[in-house]
Amino acid sequence: MPFPQSSLEKMPLAPWLRIQETLSIRKRSRDLPTLRKLVSPHPHTRLLDLGGGAGSATARFAGGCRKVVMLEPNRRKIRLGRSLHPGFHFVQGQAEALPFVEESFDVVVGVVSFHHVSDAAAALREAHRVLRRSGRIVLHELYPVHHAGVAPRLLGTWFHGSKPQLFTPDELKGGLESHGFREVSTMDGVRGYFVWGIL
Repeated sequence: MPFPQSSLEKMPLAPWLRIQETLSIRKRSRDLPTLRKLVSPHPHTRLLDLGGGAGSATARFAGGCRKVVMLEPNRRKIRLGRSLHPGFHFVQGQAEALPFVEESFDVVVGVVSFHHVSDAAAALREAHRVLRRSGRIVLHELYPVHHAGVAPRLLGTWFHGSKPQLFTPDELKGGLESHGFREVSTMDGVRGYFVWGIL
């Protein structure tokens, strides 16, 4: 079954998506160093980025990894990403049904993307499945109180084709723990917060 097209996919491709990538990096710039510390890139690291778009932000915190796989539902973002970051592997798919075998990755990361999954529990089960033992999940998310208005939700739905489901740090921490992650921690960021844990 083909993936549904979001409103963004129906727009002219390159100019708007390039602008969106630039704005994404600008908004996340002060949090990217923290992401890099939490990811801890290493020549052996196999990293999966859930909903990382065309990969421009990922390139700022995943440099040095053995392998970077971008899971992205939007075909046009994938096409742009392949042209901008030919060293990354782009795969079309959804976090709720990852097209990878068990223990394929050392790190699973989601940067302001987890609130767009339609089934958070399924996405966490899948992240658990594809991580190796002692692998790590790192999520950077938005505080619901800062994005609870009608406008942010409408914009999120329009850009991504799905209604955002925002979690508090404690809710997301509890979700990770209930799906088998341990040593789960949270930390404030500049534009949002971080949650991470290991298997």
